[in-house]
Amino acid sequence: MELIPVCDKQALMQAGCSFSPNTLRKWHSRNTYPGLVVKIGGRLFLNKKVLGKIVEKEVVKQRFYCRKCHQLCCLAYKFPGERNT
Repeated sequence: MELIPVCDKQALMQAGCSFSPNTLRKWHSRNTYPGLVVKIGGRLFLNKKVLGKIVEKEVVKQRFYCRKCHQLCCLAYKFPGERNT
């Protein structure tokens, strides 16, 4: 498990995390992504492994939505007279 201090913005950027420390603190307090930010000794740390899993999950979700959008666009052009405008 690779932990990066949330307070160190430079280390977050080098790790590939473009979220601000304030955003990460808010997600931790609201438990938006469980396990992404952990508290050790009163300090918050970003779990890089969990960040990778979240990014992977979101990419899969976006691909699904893009496929659905593409299918809807193809249907709209297939039957142009039946579109509601």
